[in-house]
Amino acid sequence: MNTAVTLLIPPLLTLVLAFALHILAGERAQRVGLVPVALSVLIGWIFLVRPGWVPVDDVSRILHIAVGASLLGLALDIFKPHRLITALLSAIFVLGSAYATVTGGLSPSVHLSLREGAVVAGLTVVAFLSLARLDTMRARSLSLMVLLTVLASGLAALSAIVGDDAVQGLAMGLAAALAGYFIFVAVTGSAVTDGLVRFAGMPILGMVWALAQRQPDLRLALLCVPLVLFAETTALRVPLPAARISALLYPLILAVLVSLPLVLAGLIAFVTTIP
Repeated sequence: MNTAVTLLIPPLLTLVLAFALHILAGERAQRVGLVPVALSVLIGWIFLVRPGWVPVDDVSRILHIAVGASLLGLALDIFKPHRLITALLSAIFVLGSAYATVTGGLSPSVHLSLREGAVVAGLTVVAFLSLARLDTMRARSLSLMVLLTVLASGLAALSAIVGDDAVQGLAMGLAAALAGYFIFVAVTGSAVTDGLVRFAGMPILGMVWALAQRQPDLRLALLCVPLVLFAETTALRVPLPAARISALLYPLILAVLVSLPLVLAGLIAFVTTIP
């Protein structure tokens, strides 16, 4: 199948499902707002990218993380627990994902070395703080969708530079589905839920880890990626005209600011990985 046509499937499926839920369920659609994106991404990955279900490496493990994040996110959106409970459940999930990523599984019998324990702790803290930062942007749904979409696209570009087709396929599939949901949010003004933050955020973090492990020469470039989390703070300080056009200018400015660290990462990747 033509690559361009393949990439149209996730956003179109996301748009159709999101608008169908919006029309049929109204405000109640928020409780299952994660479903269109999760289904589109997982269907695209399973049938088009085919990373494999058995978690034998960092790439196939991303699929497990995404499925787990979708189930957790759906539960959070449906039951809407207290924020403290939400944070606790998210921390447990992040810790389990970090542990499985480092040890290759969730078996408690695995003996962790001091170094592995430190890596698990570090991954857990970084992932949890990253999700917390994304969570603070939920009140500005369009900004959050811009950041997530551009970030996933940037990881796809970095993967292409180093020739990592597996991670590139996963990142492109996620970016395409997020682009579809971005259009839905822009048209309807719908809010981004806890579930979507976790479903998009955790696989993105998994891709960064996978690239760092599979492509050691890319690690210096990947240090630029966390800078995207501060792009919105800068964008909010940019003076905009007090006119309706500012509603169009702001997402564009934010997209450019989010892209800057990714472009820098790409330049570093060219220097450090291309012979």
